[in-house]
Amino acid sequence: MLRAHPEHFNALLLFGVLCSQSNLAQPAVDLIANALRVDPNHALAHYHYANALCQLQRYEQAIASFDRAIALDGQLADAYHARGLALFYLRKAAAALDSYDRALALDPKNGATLYNRGIALAEVGRDAEAIASFEAAVGIMQTEKGWCSLAEQLRCSTRAN
Repeated sequence: MLRAHPEHFNALLLFGVLCSQSNLAQPAVDLIANALRVDPNHALAHYHYANALCQLQRYEQAIASFDRAIALDGQLADAYHARGLALFYLRKAAAALDSYDRALALDPKNGATLYNRGIALAEVGRDAEAIASFEAAVGIMQTEKGWCSLAEQLRCSTRAN
């Protein structure tokens, strides 16, 4: 289909996302970049492009694409969350917190964002807030294995200090 219609935006984006989900980051980047050439103002395409760039550890470029996605659609909580992850990987925990807080303003019950916010809070030495964020994440995601034990381990390690 792509050979017959290389300009077909939906196919390019879909195949790019599938490649990204299959850990084929470079083909994902290439396909989604082609989709963005067809429609450079598609917020979700910028979001998926940035995620694929993160898989390649090209975090600065990813942040620029997350910023573009957010500029096009300021309601993309997942873009703020993923932007926070990219910033954290660049060792910018304080900046990551701002992205996580913006994500939570849009989606306050996102356990993954609360969890990653807790990690960033711990990184900047705000341990009590980190524990509260982890506990909130556990309250939301308590059906998933590992979350409760993680929060309990953090609570115990903080008490020991």
